[in-house]
Amino acid sequence: MTALFPDGTPPPGICDEEGFLTWSELHDCAELARAQIAALASEVVAVRVSSGRHLLVMLLAQRGLDKDLVVAGPVLDPGALRVTGAGHLLHLDRVGRPSAVVDLPTEGEQHRPPGSAAGIWVFSSGTSGHPVPTRHCWSGPGTAVSGRSWRRGEYWGIGYAPFTFAGVTATRQALDRADRIEYVDPADLLVGDHTCGGFDVVAATPSFWRIAAICARRDGRGVRRVNTVSTGGEPVDDLLLEAIATVIRPGRVKQIFGTTETGTVIEVDDGRPGLPAQLAGQRLPTGAAFDVRDGMLIVSKGPDAPFVHTGDRVRLEAGRVLVIGRAGALINVGGRKVDPVTVAGAVQRLPSVLAARAYAVRSPVLGHVVGVDVVVSGEQPADEVADQVREFSRRHLDPHERPQRVRVVESLAIERSGKLRTSE
Repeated sequence: MTALFPDGTPPPGICDEEGFLTWSELHDCAELARAQIAALASEVVAVRVSSGRHLLVMLLAQRGLDKDLVVAGPVLDPGALRVTGAGHLLHLDRVGRPSAVVDLPTEGEQHRPPGSAAGIWVFSSGTSGHPVPTRHCWSGPGTAVSGRSWRRGEYWGIGYAPFTFAGVTATRQALDRADRIEYVDPADLLVGDHTCGGFDVVAATPSFWRIAAICARRDGRGVRRVNTVSTGGEPVDDLLLEAIATVIRPGRVKQIFGTTETGTVIEVDDGRPGLPAQLAGQRLPTGAAFDVRDGMLIVSKGPDAPFVHTGDRVRLEAGRVLVIGRAGALINVGGRKVDPVTVAGAVQRLPSVLAARAYAVRSPVLGHVVGVDVVVSGEQPADEVADQVREFSRRHLDPHERPQRVRVVESLAIERSGKLRTSE
């Protein structure tokens, strides 16, 4: 965005990795997509979403269509679409216009519930296994946009991948409220020679915010104004909140709790990581509730909704229910389970370490051992930092938790979903 508008004042519209589009241009693309989708016989149509504008075109195109649409990420296997009953896969070009339609094999009847309103299928990130689709029947301007008169003129940044549930949710919210939507990566938040204005809201994963803080501290550069930080999808700890407070300096930090299946259930903005333990098992004013069962977080959207497992492991600490990782993300070291979030959190307390990522490394003896990548805060030699990490680990971690591989890296490895990579 900054390179496109050197005076620092972008007009109303959207910007992603492909460039800038006015709302009029975006609506023209959506009209072409709507006509293409309407002409297809399928009641369920998948749309390949590789960029922010692709998602926006899809959401806008669903207006007036009595069809389910499926968000198909850039690397999603077409075979995975069978469970949704999608009969066609629509491809969009780099501008956002329809470019091709692919017929898909279907298994029996299409899966849209009889008599239901048009819905949107979104796949989970697959952090704990294969991506699983969930159908959502959303209502409101986010899925049936007819104009811009109801927008509040806000400027939104979206750091979530547009094909994820969080990316879809944030984009729908932005459509309701923003005149300007910018799909950002962490470097886009840094102040440059020609910097666009500040944001009312930036929504992104905790990994995004951690990397943004790393870039600002390492490069000694300022950060564009952000009034509200919205984050979810990964564990948030006190070190991350401190980095956001001191580097990003927003007026508000909002933590989101929920799942692809349930949607957003709970929002917390009290400045502390996790959920208040005293509220566990109680209905909140919104009707939602959370609780802990066998060390796992469970949530309920409302009084008539059952509690469902989120797949997040939690622990109780200092009056908070802290998310510490996914159920399937433990490292098996000779039969003993190691929590990579615990290891990374411990290593990050070294003054020389800005951020860390722990993961499993194959071992012919133990099956796996722990590896850790670290981003350092200064110009120290890599071997000195590695020695510090090993010495610190000997004092603060159990023997099976101690990293056997330590690498100094420029940046932490991130998945396409925007979350920290948990594999080697």
